[in-house]
Amino acid sequence: TDYLDYVPEGYLYGTNVREADVREGIQTLESYCYGGCHKLTKVYLPHSVKEVKENAFAYCDTIDEVIIMNPTVVIDFLAFYDTSVNTIHYNGTMDQWNLMSHNISVKRIVCIDGEL
Repeated sequence: TDYLDYVPEGYLYGTNVREADVREGIQTLESYCYGGCHKLTKVYLPHSVKEVKENAFAYCDTIDEVIIMNPTVVIDFLAFYDTSVNTIHYNGTMDQWNLMSHNISVKRIVCIDGEL
């Protein structure tokens, strides 16, 4: 069976999904793939994810936890538009995180080199 290497645009938009447990092999999360999921509490992005496009997680209210395994993932500036995140677990250094061009409203970032 052939699997997509991306999560399609609008895939679960507005559903009651609680977790976005993206499978290894997915490389791109398209626009609004999890947008408007007001009950979404946890997001897991495996090493294979290279890009999270604009509005992928827009309008999700508050996400408790986002786990980012690929330290070089490109997160679009609007990927988490109008969404706040309590904690991001980032598999990289704080310097790497600070070099990323994103606009995520996050309360706490936990990196392998410590916490912010």
